[in-house]
Amino acid sequence: MCRIIYKLLLPALLFASNIQAQTPSMSRRQAAGRSMEQQGLVNIKHVVPSIKVALMYARTDNFCNRVLYHELRDAYVLPACAEALRKAQAELKRRRPDLSLCIFDATRPMSVQQTMWDAVKDTPKYFYVSNPAHGGGMHNYGMAVDISICKASWNDATWRDGGTRCLIDTIPMGAKVDHMGLVSHIDKENELVSHRLISREAFANRRLLREVMSAAGFMPLRTEWWHFNLCTRAWAKKNLRVVRLLALQSHRYPDIDMPYLLNQLTGWQTARTKLPSWAAKEDIIYPPHLSMEQCSSEHTAEYKAQLVSRLIRLSSLVTNSPQNEQSSPSVVESATLTPREGTEQKGRGETFCDLTGGFGVDFSFMSRRFERAIYVEQQEELCEVARHNFRALGLTQAEVVNGDGTAYLHQLDYVAVIFLDPARRNEQGGKTVLISDCTPDVLTLEEELLEKADTVVIKLSPMLDWHRAVDELNRLDSVVREVHIVSVRNECKELLIVLQKTKDEMGATTAVDKSLQMFCVNDDSVVSYSLRETLGVSQRILSTAPMAGQYLYEPNASLMKAGCFSLLTARYPLSALSLNSHLFVSDEAIDAFPGRKFRITAVSSFNKKELRHSLSGIDKANLAVRNFPMSVAELRKRLKIKEGGDNYLFATTDAENKHLLFVCEKIGM
Repeated sequence: MCRIIYKLLLPALLFASNIQAQTPSMSRRQAAGRSMEQQGLVNIKHVVPSIKVALMYARTDNFCNRVLYHELRDAYVLPACAEALRKAQAELKRRRPDLSLCIFDATRPMSVQQTMWDAVKDTPKYFYVSNPAHGGGMHNYGMAVDISICKASWNDATWRDGGTRCLIDTIPMGAKVDHMGLVSHIDKENELVSHRLISREAFANRRLLREVMSAAGFMPLRTEWWHFNLCTRAWAKKNLRVVRLLALQSHRYPDIDMPYLLNQLTGWQTARTKLPSWAAKEDIIYPPHLSMEQCSSEHTAEYKAQLVSRLIRLSSLVTNSPQNEQSSPSVVESATLTPREGTEQKGRGETFCDLTGGFGVDFSFMSRRFERAIYVEQQEELCEVARHNFRALGLTQAEVVNGDGTAYLHQLDYVAVIFLDPARRNEQGGKTVLISDCTPDVLTLEEELLEKADTVVIKLSPMLDWHRAVDELNRLDSVVREVHIVSVRNECKELLIVLQKTKDEMGATTAVDKSLQMFCVNDDSVVSYSLRETLGVSQRILSTAPMAGQYLYEPNASLMKAGCFSLLTARYPLSALSLNSHLFVSDEAIDAFPGRKFRITAVSSFNKKELRHSLSGIDKANLAVRNFPMSVAELRKRLKIKEGGDNYLFATTDAENKHLLFVCEKIGM
């Protein structure tokens, strides 16, 4: 795999050597640390200076009998894990000032995990090492440590500097760290003591370690007394990224700028899922980690490309037709344009301008619809990357401008479409969601934007209250024509607002319906409606108690964000459970419903007897709460239900203010 990745990255590296300024050489150890930090990890010693570090896989005295960390001498974890270790160290110092926690392993790159797995996969010890093919283990996500206790007087600096062998002044634990055998299991310790396989002192020391780690939120591993996780594997796989680190092999490539290579590898790995068409090209250059995190996915960028295709098509039809609005296609019809259809709408003299270029993903997709496309970005480095990438992508119509977007707007000629993705981070690096807090300030520039373009498309945070955004942008006139709430895999990713200036009475009829159009997008599903359609429409509330055999529906994230619940009961033969539950019930299955669909197998109150009957045989389930006075964690603890499985539980409140629990099975995709 590494050879394939190197091959893929080689053209970009060769180009980068020509455009990059020469940087001071870094030591291999510094490169390893930098690559960890670029992935959001922190050096534990920087957070907890008193903690000891003795990485066992930087030595040969481990179960592989070889050095696996050639440059790494420091332990890295995610910030939350480092903070938890600080608490654990403080708790140990409170109890035993003469002792210290000692880190034997922390974040482990997946390449090292593969080496470990290869060493045990065909042996009886295979279950001690997580299989990389199944996502690896918690070490690979930066949320686990292998840890023991040593004397506080032990000096780890000499070993870390490579001056001496690592002779750790540890206290007895009954087995060495990474011993794969029964004596390492924590669920067998009483038996181990009774059979004199470990001493009572070792038992007490293990218990002390577990107590201080548990006090900080860590969870022990049953088969390894030294291993502690800060979260579950399921949560890590869903919310975190696997750590991959080429710096550990940098000794094999002494002439390569390893930090830059690491940055490219990380970018390419992200692009494989986020930008597959870019990842498939060998000569794409990737920006620093933050730009990759903030850039659009290919799916959302393609949606915006289809959006601008429709907008310029509508404009063209209105301009060329004496009937104007009567000749325009419907919103729903035109929203389903394919990329090829959108491309065919390109007309003479059409110009597109992106005033906040960034990495250029949105620009690269939208610009294909225009004869001329202007990319504006104030960071010179991103401009250099953009020039190269646009050439690689065949965007011959692209013009790259290194400058301030606001300043460029002042001297911009009239264009068909202006796109803005205002920076949503303040001077301290914290995220902002209000329009007025973003840079550039769209509210200040709004009038000029509409004077310079037929259409303005603004990308905003999905956390923003779209009602407030519309009100703020309509303060001068009713210029907001469309609101698009875009979700991918049922997670809201962005809010798009389309502005078009209303023509006066002496001018031509406006190109679009003056009623605000809403688009709720989830993957390839688009639910569109006019706000006029929702006027005077109220939710239909379920008139009878829900029963087993009926069907339960949860709208997708975009619909939940839009709040168009009355529209759902108007368009589909279903009823809301209550005004605030945002769950819906029908007698017959509705395959076309835009959201998750379930068949109800049982309905229970929270009477203990009813719950026991309804949950009989269910020891794990996927649990959700809607309009319910308990959190998922609190309810899961009360019900004693583990996470996972094929059953789905919904705790909610009906129209009569009764608390109900739905036991369901999922239907459809």
